[in-house]
Amino acid sequence: MKRYQPILAAVLTAGAVCCAPACFRQQAQKAPRPGHNQQKEEPKMMDPKVFLEVPLNTFERTNCSPPEPDSSWRGVVIQAPRRVSFKRGVRIGETKAFAAIPICGLYVLDVPFPVVEDVVQLVAQDKKTGKIYSGPIVELDPSPEAPHPGRPPLRKEDVEGMATGRYFNPNLADFVKLPEAPGIYEVYAEVRGIRSNVVTIEIVEGELK
Repeated sequence: MKRYQPILAAVLTAGAVCCAPACFRQQAQKAPRPGHNQQKEEPKMMDPKVFLEVPLNTFERTNCSPPEPDSSWRGVVIQAPRRVSFKRGVRIGETKAFAAIPICGLYVLDVPFPVVEDVVQLVAQDKKTGKIYSGPIVELDPSPEAPHPGRPPLRKEDVEGMATGRYFNPNLADFVKLPEAPGIYEVYAEVRGIRSNVVTIEIVEGELK
């Protein structure tokens, strides 16, 4: 299972734009302005323990991912547990994070020209102090991928009316340097200046009840 690498704007082929695990192609109508069809309703609340099964730092759809939108939707949307726990001195996974805080998200945006690398920025604001913590999702697996040989340069008409998107499941504590302490945070993700909905996450010490 491949772990996070810098997020490419798209994997481009003749006539299609694909970002694993799902491909999105705009139909033959004018594409809406990015963010125009941003979901208005907050994602449904789920039992925090369901998020314990999320494979952290992957690009795949999970049971905790936002529902797949229709082809006209553009925006960024996330879901997250309303409460997570940590134990002092205990580290999580290969990255040794102090807690597992899954942010299950999806973005779908029009393909820009020139094509640029998409970066998901995670932002968390402490509700008590107002302090903001942020960080981009960056490469955790240093193994390089070989570029596609012989691919012709893209033209504007090659990507017009197309969209790119992908699911993402980062561990917030891997990419944002939060204090190793209890707290309540308002969290959102941002891609190309388009913000997601805001979720509230409480970090508690000890076992979840």
